[in-house]
Amino acid sequence: MDGFLLHLVPLHPFLSATSLLLASLALLVFYLVAIAPRRLMIWNVPGPTKLDSVLWGDMGRVINETTAGEGNEGFLQDFGSTMRMTTILGGSRIISSDPGFVNHVLKNSYIYPKNYMTTQFLSMIMSGKDGIIVAEGDAHRRMRRVLAPAFSAESTKRLTPIFLEKSYELRDRLLEVVRSTEKMENEEGKGADVEIMVWLSRATLDIIGLAGFDYDFNSLQDSTNELQRAFKQMFEATNTLSPTMLLQVLVPWTRALPTKSSLALALSKNTIERIGHEMVRVKKKAALQAAENEGKEDVVKNLLEGRDVLSQLVRANMASDLPVSQRLSDKEVVAQISTVVLAGFETSSTAMTWLLYALANDSTIQTKLRKELLRVDETTPDLDTLNSLPYLDAVVRETLRLYSPVPDTTRMCSKTDVVPLSNPIIGRDGKEIKELIMDEGVTLTIPILNINRSKEIWGEDADAFRPERWLDPIPPAAKAYEAVPWSNLMTFIAGARGCIGYRFSLAEIKSLTFALVRSIEFSPVEPRLQYRSKSSIVQRPIIVGREEEGYQMMLRLRALVKREGLGG
Repeated sequence: MDGFLLHLVPLHPFLSATSLLLASLALLVFYLVAIAPRRLMIWNVPGPTKLDSVLWGDMGRVINETTAGEGNEGFLQDFGSTMRMTTILGGSRIISSDPGFVNHVLKNSYIYPKNYMTTQFLSMIMSGKDGIIVAEGDAHRRMRRVLAPAFSAESTKRLTPIFLEKSYELRDRLLEVVRSTEKMENEEGKGADVEIMVWLSRATLDIIGLAGFDYDFNSLQDSTNELQRAFKQMFEATNTLSPTMLLQVLVPWTRALPTKSSLALALSKNTIERIGHEMVRVKKKAALQAAENEGKEDVVKNLLEGRDVLSQLVRANMASDLPVSQRLSDKEVVAQISTVVLAGFETSSTAMTWLLYALANDSTIQTKLRKELLRVDETTPDLDTLNSLPYLDAVVRETLRLYSPVPDTTRMCSKTDVVPLSNPIIGRDGKEIKELIMDEGVTLTIPILNINRSKEIWGEDADAFRPERWLDPIPPAAKAYEAVPWSNLMTFIAGARGCIGYRFSLAEIKSLTFALVRSIEFSPVEPRLQYRSKSSIVQRPIIVGREEEGYQMMLRLRALVKREGLGG
């Protein structure tokens, strides 16, 4: 026995060090979960009193939600319009739909930047922090100042013919599918069951390519090119937040590890940046040539032709009257290419998918909309004409209310701040709270989808698709969200971090709807399928019971025109 103990003596220091380390980790976890949250000024805000998990806190309700927005909705129903939840390892987060809270945060966007995980994830799939979506502070101000003219109302009008051209190309491809199916099944006029989301994604990718930087992906014709493959590879690599990817988001140096997703991301980003630099070089050369042709030594804003965003960006960036301090580097200009594609194509295709789903499930609304669209004599109307159609506008607004592509936005408080509440809450101590003192480092979530669907704002039928509500005055409760001027909806947020391309998106959706609904009837497939929305950056549809098949939307399409090329 003594000999056995003697053999253990050399291990004693190791055992002591290991025990000390484990004890230290246990104490750290105890401090983070049990003590640190109580030191925060927001500790008094109501919320769950018992953690679901020491590691995940109360996040399980959000992570395991079956439908987009379900987790936030449960919290708001249980604890009111402003509540506190516990996140990973004792972190604290405020979720609030309170108008005063929301208005304050959106009006002070630079005090409330994107939180760490969001920024790190976006920087993984874009060119670091050189894109406008990821940039913060002065860098973001500079980028937005240079980019804003390319997304103005006037620029969007000039791009509308591109939107319509690709919309009609999509229409013709869908009609080909319908007629091919009918011919194969020898049932003319029956229509065809089509997975519509993949076709809409192809169309919006083509649109963003041409309108964004004068590049045709040609996705609608099924021919691939190097840049298209690169973006597809990027989307597939980041479609699911695996444990490995979560580690790479939280610990940046682990991105150098040769995992399947990191290798795919590196390859796709290298391709996008290489082709992007060539695009910028060509645009700059054209600007200089235009200046030379005009006998001018410097580039001026009206010289470089081109409706696309990149042409306007390069033109503005090279203009002699733009201070050097406000210009973007070539690297930053290239970064906007992946930013424009990633921000523009997925959100628009998702919105269009839900719009067609809503029309397919209500033939009365679809017929009413089609009658309005067919009253337009032009096959390629300008944007003013599209915007003058009240029911089309109502259908688009209702889609973006009920099916907001991005279900929520999470921010971080960068310094101690006092936030007013429109609706006071009762704290844990039983006292009324009229304003929150936000602690530096605390995260917060604005539940976009839940506010857009609030029955307190939109009435008992808030969960129903009813475009007619937009033909009536906007409810006073919606007007309380004065920081969001477009329809008083949260869909595009607002302020300095609001969606810079919201006009672009609205014109694109209206163009697609105009071309498709005039020529094609949409209805549910038989037997009917049940869908739920699953959040993965944007909320996409998934068939209940067939989740393993991934995101999809099956609709029955029937041609309403006899020959192609009629323009509807």
